[in-house]
Amino acid sequence: RESAAEAAPVAVGGQARRAQQVAGQAAKDVAALECVPTVLNSDFLDVGPYKVSNLKVEHTCSICFPRCLGDQCIIRVHLYYPTSVLWTYSTTARTTSSGSSGGGGVCIDSKAVAAASPRNTGKPWPLAIFSSGFLVSSDQYRSYAEHLASYGYVAVLYDKVENLSSTIDDETSSLFVSEIINWLESPAFQGGLQTEAVYAVGHSRGGKISLLAAENDKRIGAVCLVDPVDSNEYAPEGPGYPSAIKSLPTFSTPLAIIGGGHSEDCIPVQSNYKRFFENASSRALLCNVKE
Repeated sequence: RESAAEAAPVAVGGQARRAQQVAGQAAKDVAALECVPTVLNSDFLDVGPYKVSNLKVEHTCSICFPRCLGDQCIIRVHLYYPTSVLWTYSTTARTTSSGSSGGGGVCIDSKAVAAASPRNTGKPWPLAIFSSGFLVSSDQYRSYAEHLASYGYVAVLYDKVENLSSTIDDETSSLFVSEIINWLESPAFQGGLQTEAVYAVGHSRGGKISLLAAENDKRIGAVCLVDPVDSNEYAPEGPGYPSAIKSLPTFSTPLAIIGGGHSEDCIPVQSNYKRFFENASSRALLCNVKE
């Protein structure tokens, strides 16, 4: 079963059926979860209650054609998803398998959780899609995806086939997010994912792409921008490269913005996270990480 991070990517074309089989196995793994742990006193900084598995697969962005051609229509997807339950929280101190204790809950065996807990009432599972910064490998965001998956999300990282001399424009890039949602709605995933309330997360240019995707795809129910960057003198507006900030005053989807205290060192002031928040509607939250 190709569920390890080191598994070779599944090719498109003649091996599309194999890709569907791999995706189907991941869906079965998620569907096999029989219980939902009760999380009470967690600050969500610790690893969540689920063991996490992952798989890599390639998919073709059919809705991107003819805006992209050949290899540039390929999406290299890396999914992280919850499998078995490792522990559950209670109001008492947490006890590890070695007997040491800490705050937050009680660690118990996954089989004991399954025996004592009700059938899972939380499915379909929430879905989060991460869009990377400009030419940044999605592997740089692996810890975020693993952490969300440990709390019951199915987290999706993806890479496009582009380089400095052959980039994919922002509007087309936003279609990649919608294509991933389309794919995860397919029968291979057995309806196990919340594709009508997707959590879109993006860093830097990926923040802009996530916002553009949410403006045109109502299946995205919330957006989180991590140090986003909009059009500027280094990446000016033009065909395929609209400003995401300009549409924010009428954007009604819940929005969280995380800004770095030193972001102005590399992001022009007129297009950084502060401008996104200043132009956002009332349904926006700003978190400024100063150091």
